[in-house]
Amino acid sequence: MYSGYLTARQARAVADWEKLTNELGNAFFAQVSAADRMPTLINDPPKKLIVRDDAARFGPPPAPVTTTAGLLAAARQVRNNLFHGNKMFALNRERDIILMLEVLWLLDFMMERLPAVRLAFDEPQG
Repeated sequence: MYSGYLTARQARAVADWEKLTNELGNAFFAQVSAADRMPTLINDPPKKLIVRDDAARFGPPPAPVTTTAGLLAAARQVRNNLFHGNKMFALNRERDIILMLEVLWLLDFMMERLPAVRLAFDEPQG
């Protein structure tokens, strides 16, 4: 609510990823790419955790990221894997750390371009 990127879905508060993607625009992806601070997230994005034959496993590798929407989806996947699956499948801890650091850089880069998000992050919420 504070930064304007919140919507409701079935009485649940969820991020409005479409609005955020549109606000950042595809020029954002070009800026991120030019900074060359996220080579793993862009060129070797995280796999999705899927269930097959009643077992959790990672799906096929996704294609490299080429858009702002794809970049935000890859960042969300890092978060999802960390909280929903990576505790079970710590196959490559070094890669996990690299992806987390790259996503943290991305979040900071986004906040530089979205003052309302920076304000919501920096100011105490009542």
